[in-house]
Amino acid sequence: MKFFAIFLTACALSVFAFAAPDAAPDPDSERIAAQGKPLKNAPAHFSARLPKERARRQYEQYGEREATQGKPLKSTLAVERGWARWLPSERPAAAYMILENRGAQSVDLISASSPDYAHVSVHQSVVQDGKSKMVRVRRLTVPAHGEVGLMPGGYHLMLEQARRKIAPGNTIKIELHFSDSTTLETELPVRPPASN
Repeated sequence: MKFFAIFLTACALSVFAFAAPDAAPDPDSERIAAQGKPLKNAPAHFSARLPKERARRQYEQYGEREATQGKPLKSTLAVERGWARWLPSERPAAAYMILENRGAQSVDLISASSPDYAHVSVHQSVVQDGKSKMVRVRRLTVPAHGEVGLMPGGYHLMLEQARRKIAPGNTIKIELHFSDSTTLETELPVRPPASN
């Protein structure tokens, strides 16, 4: 009887010594987990979701893509307090607004367009040698977690060659194109020349 007990103890120790440890999740498992899909034969200690901290870092790194599921995010860019100034005699109009960037990366406004105007471009009013003039702006940076103003006397959109009759009280559509491939569509009320 004593010999049988010793034999059972030795068997138990052998099984414990040669038991394989839990396998660590491979990269494919992490990729599947990042998409929120269930894992087949996953070790008990492996979570089917990315830790919040890693998800936050991926969000900050990739910006326009959702860190845990790879789906497009809602834009982090927004237009606030936009309006357009109408001028008579078919003169170019101007559009003003606040561009807000709620994202963790800066982004550039690189162009603009409109179904209501043939040409839309970004300009800046500057004073040189005591004279005011307008300078074409190719890229306008909107800082991360910040904003930039397009206002009378500074940056603005120049609207040329109206495709239809436009007057104060109307609304026009503008499309803003950014360096991160985001396009913002906005509607602006048209105001008379004396507006600010």
